[in-house]
Amino acid sequence: MVQAVWTQRPPSSGLIMLLAVLAGCGDQSRELEEASWAELHDGDPAAAAEELAAMDAVGRIEVVSKLVDADPEGAAPYCSLLPHSISRARCEVAGASEHLWAPPKDLEAVTRAGRGLGRSELTASAVPMSDWAQVKMPPPSGVADPQAQAWSQARVMAETGTIEDVAQACAQLRGGERWRHDCFMQAAQLRLKRLGRAGVGESFALCGAAGVFRGACVTRLIDGLAAASPPADVGDPLTWAPVLMRAHDLRALSDDAELHGELLDRFWSRVALHSVYAARGMSGDAMDVIPRAAHPHLRAALAHRVVGSADQELSGRDAGRLIETVLDRRIGGDGGEVSGLALPEVTDLWPSDGHGESHIAAVSYMGVSRRTVANDPETDLVLSVLEAAARSAPPKMALIRSAEQHADQRVRWTAARLIEQLGARALAVESPPRSRVSAEPN
Repeated sequence: MVQAVWTQRPPSSGLIMLLAVLAGCGDQSRELEEASWAELHDGDPAAAAEELAAMDAVGRIEVVSKLVDADPEGAAPYCSLLPHSISRARCEVAGASEHLWAPPKDLEAVTRAGRGLGRSELTASAVPMSDWAQVKMPPPSGVADPQAQAWSQARVMAETGTIEDVAQACAQLRGGERWRHDCFMQAAQLRLKRLGRAGVGESFALCGAAGVFRGACVTRLIDGLAAASPPADVGDPLTWAPVLMRAHDLRALSDDAELHGELLDRFWSRVALHSVYAARGMSGDAMDVIPRAAHPHLRAALAHRVVGSADQELSGRDAGRLIETVLDRRIGGDGGEVSGLALPEVTDLWPSDGHGESHIAAVSYMGVSRRTVANDPETDLVLSVLEAAARSAPPKMALIRSAEQHADQRVRWTAARLIEQLGARALAVESPPRSRVSAEPN
């Protein structure tokens, strides 16, 4: 007996009608077969898998391809029933791509009174649309699965062809805008991986054609660039030179000072995260070679690792001294490759400005959240310790509460925000409107 492992929700009954409409490319008997299978799939997925296995290979590919278009999550259990092919590859990739059925909200950019990021997430509206989004092409003809053919061709062209070849392949996809937009996002990542720095400009342009995925696309590019950073215990300028050149490439992507400022801030926050967690020993070596604008990000990443790994209760003063010791230490690491790097999950505890918060300076926190920042390194270290304490498992609440009476307004505000956010999450309720101490802008 053929069985499909069904771990996803079955799609709604509306899928039956959708698949019946999509089935119009075959003869009448094939249309009836597909419509009958759709009804079975909607009511009894295990029996639908048996029915699918009894079809010829071409019939299976056509049916599953249409289901992938309509419900990529629901199609995932059937991928293994397809012959090894580009159709199966597309089915498997789509079934693991949550953004296809839960796309990011197309949030508007935020206007801030203070400096820095308005949202923790890079929004699609922050990334300019590129002309490649306007390319029009008919779908491939004479093939059993036109969608998989166009999808596969785009991936090949991303690594071997011109950017025009990529755009033309992505433009052949049908079944809704999400498929074309996803194609551009995947192609951008493949092109950057293949070409490295030489592909930064073209990859960014491909992201500009990724529709609602534009922000997510550029975020992935930034993470790809940051992942190649040396460990933080390396202070050799030559070893760090490629990272500085990647920062230059990001700055050159746009004449918009606000955009490249945001891209660089996110880039250095991810560089710091990758670098600190790749280091065999914790030290301040990287501080000697990275630009001053990146220092708050390295402080925050080191605090995250130091405080998060502490197995005893720490006071704010003790945590600060530990991190200062780390920052003063120089190891002179050789930058040897680290295999199996595991990055921590970072909770977003300041996704967007609340009422009265737009004047507070904001920087990216590990590329996932935001935090406020202080020009004074000592105060900024206190802020970094608080953010790290909030993301420890479990959160170090006593340490955070000890900062509620701190002399600096930004520290008091950060402690109040973190306590509120952690409390709301613990109760699994929506965070209520808050009234807080105002923080001084930088």
